Amino acid sequence: MGDGNAREFSWFEGIVYGLGAMGLVVCSEFIHQWGAYFYSPTEDTGRTIYVALGLMGAIFFVGMLFDAVTDPLVGFWSDHTRARAGWGRLVPIPGRRRPFMFWGSILMVATGVAFWHPPVHGETYTNFLFATAVMCLHWLFFTMYMVPFNSLGPEIARSEHGRAKLGTFYAMGMMIGITITAVAPGMMIDILDPARSADPPAFSAVGYQRTAMILVLVAFVLLQAPVWCLRERYRSSKDEKRLPMRQSLRAALTNKLFLMWFAVSALFSMGFLATQKVLPYWVELVLEGDESTVSYVMIPFVVAALVALPLMPLVTKRVHTKWIWFTVTAGVTFLLPLLFVLAVAPLSLHVKTVFSCVMFAMVGIAQGVLFMLYTPLMGQIIDLDERRTGVRHEGIYIGLSGIAWKLAQALASYVVAVPMALWGNSPEAPMGVLVVGPIAAVFALMGLVVLWFYPVVGEE
Repeated sequence: MGDGNAREFSWFEGIVYGLGAMGLVVCSEFIHQWGAYFYSPTEDTGRTIYVALGLMGAIFFVGMLFDAVTDPLVGFWSDHTRARAGWGRLVPIPGRRRPFMFWGSILMVATGVAFWHPPVHGETYTNFLFATAVMCLHWLFFTMYMVPFNSLGPEIARSEHGRAKLGTFYAMGMMIGITITAVAPGMMIDILDPARSADPPAFSAVGYQRTAMILVLVAFVLLQAPVWCLRERYRSSKDEKRLPMRQSLRAALTNKLFLMWFAVSALFSMGFLATQKVLPYWVELVLEGDESTVSYVMIPFVVAALVALPLMPLVTKRVHTKWIWFTVTAGVTFLLPLLFVLAVAPLSLHVKTVFSCVMFAMVGIAQGVLFMLYTPLMGQIIDLDERRTGVRHEGIYIGLSGIAWKLAQALASYVVAVPMALWGNSPEAPMGVLVVGPIAAVFALMGLVVLWFYPVVGEE
């Protein structure tokens, strides 16, 4: 890493930080990718529908809305936690961030398994209430880990280049996590479902339930690694300056750089996540596949990202983070409508599959770069706030930044659910699935317009 970055963090800490990021993805993306499809699958395919399609979006919306409210609260609590372990801690883990990470990772195991066990076999309002309640708890526990964990990034690495390198470890962990959750679950669901090998073959929830159990246990091990292996740099003192919650929020909400970042991230993520949620439906209707087909077409996505990511610290030395951000955002924005074009084009199934793999590879590179940019971009925003207020608020900013992503997740569910409810999601009426790509591109384009006016921030 070079001497300058060695003083900020070691290679070992960078790897451990990446493991934590990987664990966050493994514990969350399975629900994001497959949750809606599990509760409201494609009609007339022999799968059990647990929740009406019109209610499916509400499960994710309420869960994400609840999570968005708790994000800044957890961030503020974490910022104002004493670094020294006192008598009040059930497990005396020192630091401001790691105690939250410890308990959050444990509690996520329970909700990550419970979500896939709806109480009633069939479409009922009880399943809707159950899924919504478990979703709210899961994202609360996710926040307990995610906000303090991401707050460690700008604390560990203080230079722009150091943050780009730490962001690369973070992005590599995220992309490997996406590899696990994008490639493995589809095949695992198929293999672990005993009903599919019966005569005649059928579909059951068992494949999803067993897959969830394996993934959350893997995630738990990954999430615990930073708790015990990362060293927190911050040392609290009795006379340090602290701001009350209202002033901390006011400082963040008057930071124009942060407000622009929030708008870009929310709009772009809303479009991007909508296409992620519709992917199982799209693969089934356009590529005539099933859960395992999603795994195969996502392999180019993760391979391309993992190949490109190690080069990004070199790129950040020559190109400003704003323009890297703009380039990859523009690339994804103009790829999203191709989901519709590819579906209606008079091409063979083989050609459509090949084009899909190429398109997903390009999106994978962009996704990896966006993960990498999170740490340096948030570091710039937090540093600017410190110069304005004299106080560092990593937790409150990370908490508020989480609202952008959670809001995008919640609204993305409706970007998927509403067109399917209006125009169908079956082989006989597929248009509700096919139009999600162009609709998502509109939101991503709005974010791209805001990003054009984002300032080029120097290192001073």
